Formats: sequence, C-alpha cells, structure tokens
Amino acid sequence: MLLCSVLLGCTPERDAESMLENYLWRLSNVLELDVPASTLSTLTPLPRTRDRRLSVSAFEIGLLDFLSVQGCSLGELVGYRNSSLGRVMPDSQRLVYEIDFVDSVDRCVPRLDPQSDVELIHQLSTVRDRKYAEIGIHFWNAIFAGPEFGQLFSASAALPNPDQVDQTPAALAASQQLLALLSHSDPRAAPALALDRAQLESALAQLSAGGAGGQLRQRIAVLQDTLVRATLMLNQATDARAICPMQRPTERGRTLRNVFDLFFAGDIQPYAVPIFNHGVLLLDALTALRERGAVSPPPAMQGFWQQALGTDKSSEFGRFKRVWQGHIKAWQDALGACQLMPGQG
Repeated sequence: MLLCSVLLGCTPERDAESMLENYLWRLSNVLELDVPASTLSTLTPLPRTRDRRLSVSAFEIGLLDFLSVQGCSLGELVGYRNSSLGRVMPDSQRLVYEIDFVDSVDRCVPRLDPQSDVELIHQLSTVRDRKYAEIGIHFWNAIFAGPEFGQLFSASAALPNPDQVDQTPAALAASQQLLALLSHSDPRAAPALALDRAQLESALAQLSAGGAGGQLRQRIAVLQDTLVRATLMLNQATDARAICPMQRPTERGRTLRNVFDLFFAGDIQPYAVPIFNHGVLLLDALTALRERGAVSPPPAMQGFWQQALGTDKSSEFGRFKRVWQGHIKAWQDALGACQLMPGQG
C-alpha cells in the first residue's frame, strides 16, 4: 500500500465520520475536556409521492368532437390520452401532453368557422382555458412529485467520503437545464414552443443521480453536530482561560493552533465550504423551479420545503450557517486570547 501511495499517488479513501471524530478527539486532547455527547437526530423524511402531488382536473372533451376537427392534431392528442398508455403516463409526460394540447388548440381555433363551429369553438376554448390555468400544477407534479425528486432527496443516500465526487453540482446543472427547458416551453409565454420529451427525461434522470439532495442534508446534519460539540469545548476553554491564562502564547496554545491549521483549516474547512457553496446554489435552483410553476405546494410539502429546502434562519441550512459562523467565532476567541490567530502578533 505504501509503495502504491508513493509511486501511483493512490491513497486510502478517507471516511467522513472518522475525519470529523478525529477533529473532536484532537480538540478534546489539547483542551483536556470530554467531547460533548452527540445530539444528532433523524432528519424529517421527504413526504410520500401522493402527499407531494397536486390534483388536476379530469375534464376532457369527447373524442368524436376532436376527430371532427380537420387539419388539427387534437384528435391524435386526445386519442393518445385515452389510450392505455396515455391513461397511465407519468407526470413528466403529462406535462408534455398538456403543453402540446394548449399549443394545438391555440393553432386550431383560428382555422375553424366562427359561424358553423360555434359550439366546438366554445368547447375547445373552455377546455383550453382550464388546462392553461393548470400548467403550473403540471410543472409542479412533473418535477416535485415524480420519482426523480424522491431519489434526489432519498434518506437512504450514503454519507459520501471527503474524497468522493460531490454529486451536488450535477444535480444543480440538471435543475438549471430543467428551468431552461420549462422557461422556453410554457404556452403562457410567447411564442409557445413544444417541450422536448427526451430532453425533459434526460434532465430528470440527471437530477436524481447520486441522491445529491439527501447527501447534502446528511452532510449538513453530521457536520453541524460536530461543529456544535467542538464549539462547546472551545468556548468552555476560552471562558475558563485554560489555554493561555495570561493572554499570551503558551505551549498548549501553540498546540491548539496546530489543531486549527492541520485539522480545521486542513480537513474541516475544505470539506465544509463546498457543502455550503453547492448547497446554496442547489436550493436556490430548486426554488427557482418551484417559482416557475407559480403554484402553492401541497400542505405536506410546504413544511418540508421550509425546513429542508429553504435557506432562511429556521431552515436546516440556515441553522447550519449560524453554527458554522459560531464555530469560526469560537476559534477566533480561543486563539485570540493566546495572541495566536493568523495575522496576529
């Protein structure tokens, strides 16, 4: 193994939990304090699929009426919707269908005779307006009620090790691709464009790959627990003036500075900063997708969104940010009392 490491540059994969526990152990040793007990709790799970879905109208025009419309593609669309495959189409494909339907009606009605097709024009316009009003609901269901979103925030996603590739940028790219697709295919925008089925399914598949959202939540929870415990030890030692009683550098103070350099700046910071940066971008992208549909989420998702997908003070991410800032301050106070902060002295 040593020969492999030297000649090939291959090193054993680091374990995230071991790295965090080592950080606590190093602090405990130099501060001569017991590591506080963990308060890590189970994360609130993503609501079930049925609790994430918004209901839509089941109203459809009869097939015969559509077949009587010459020169339009509505008969084909409704025929597919009434087929065995059309009746069980996933939410992502239902979104494509609804966009195609509204767009087709908008192109079809001007071709009809306003004198002889009065009833048909009225029927088409009635259904078109209802479907038009529900496009945002289909946006929501396709993205947030689909299996891909469930996989994105799977609670079974393993906590990645520091040396593993972070899946969050891939999920972020998929979110941005979805936003671009949906922004250019909404019949409420002009001009209306068809939504490419293949591109939509590809973006959704990329969104779910790796369970980046679930990993992000786990990383935040475990890291936050570590930082809270480490901050308690640093604050306790600082308040007791146990490291540098005369507020001058001591041997223990210099050892603490080594822990800061090697294990906080060397391990924890490089691990935490991408989590923070990528997390903000991913949550912002998901919020942009939600706002694109301009609908209120189901009650179960409103609470989950505020807690797990928000970035305000009451959210998981907001609490993590405050804990991170509190830990930085604890280091500043501890090393500052010894005149050992970087750039000090």
